[in-house]
Amino acid sequence: MMLGDADKETVIRCAKKYNISSVYVFSEPYDAVLGIEYSDARIFFRFYGELLRTLTVPFDVLDLSVKSLYSKIVEKEGEKIYG
Repeated sequence: MMLGDADKETVIRCAKKYNISSVYVFSEPYDAVLGIEYSDARIFFRFYGELLRTLTVPFDVLDLSVKSLYSKIVEKEGEKIYG
């Protein structure tokens, strides 16, 4: 599911607010995946919680600091919208 422009702007605003380093959007059939890089683990749930309340589409958040095949795919094929 694709994020619309308004949702992307919301993600970018929240990324700036919570000092997220970068955000990638990767679309899957039933939801969007937001791959994020951040420096302070304490902000993860605040960032995620604010997005849960404001985005209009279902999404998952993937921590890109945990290297896996899936995180590599998100970084390579996803759209970098911030950072």
